[in-house]
Amino acid sequence: GRFTSVDPYNIIFEKEKGKDDEEKINILVVYILQPQIWNKYSYSVNNPLKFTDPDGRRPITEQERRNIQNFIQSGIDYANSEISDAKAREAFILKVRNAAKIIEDAILAVPNDAKEDPKKLRAVLYAIGKIGSPGFTQAESNYYSSNGVTVRFGGSYNYLVISSPGTNKCNFFVAVAYAKGAGIGWQTASNPSGFQVNKTSWGNFYPPTANDLITSGAKNFVSVDAPGLGDIVSARGVNGAPGHTGIVIAGDIVVSANPKKGVRTGQFPSATDVNTGVIYLRYKP
Repeated sequence: GRFTSVDPYNIIFEKEKGKDDEEKINILVVYILQPQIWNKYSYSVNNPLKFTDPDGRRPITEQERRNIQNFIQSGIDYANSEISDAKAREAFILKVRNAAKIIEDAILAVPNDAKEDPKKLRAVLYAIGKIGSPGFTQAESNYYSSNGVTVRFGGSYNYLVISSPGTNKCNFFVAVAYAKGAGIGWQTASNPSGFQVNKTSWGNFYPPTANDLITSGAKNFVSVDAPGLGDIVSARGVNGAPGHTGIVIAGDIVVSANPKKGVRTGQFPSATDVNTGVIYLRYKP
């Protein structure tokens, strides 16, 4: 924020209250040491050192700061384990740090009086909040219910996608990041703007697989050429291999559920993945 006219209050006026130079200095020192009495304005709640930028933006929470640091550390861990070339490793870590700054800037761009964060930001904050979490490593316990629809993965053909304990399902992670994290729920007749779900012949629901996203996209999402914060990225598996999908942070920096290593920061497509045919999808109901 800035004044619309010359600041009407000047600290020099306080010095003029003294009778001599020594008293003037003493008054000034006392004044400086008590910031609560500086405040001639209402925005800083009687302490201008507490709120120094009254521009209407919402602050970053302490939990968000921790999650962003986890995002960076996960990226460093990924680089050290997956990228052998030293220069490429250093370049990747720099991109991760820049991506973290993009998350911070997106948070700070939200007006303080907004009812909620943008959907894409909510999906990202959910995704980075799950980094290192065991919540997506036990697939048999993974489910999310919304709008009368329950999407679940388990070790049964009833759920179409076979998964065993200790594995992760990248498409479930991406779907829940939007259905739950962004708050859009599952798509139903009463909730047309939700995340698409398909139905098996057994009557169970599942979100589109990574290969489905490449082939048909997803309802309420449009294909875009250049990825941005919160977009979905998906690649088709080749030679019978499953595809992979994740949440874009910036460029090729993503957060995704790796089948064996859990939710982590990574590069997409990874040099270790046998995927091809990348598509970027943006929520636009």
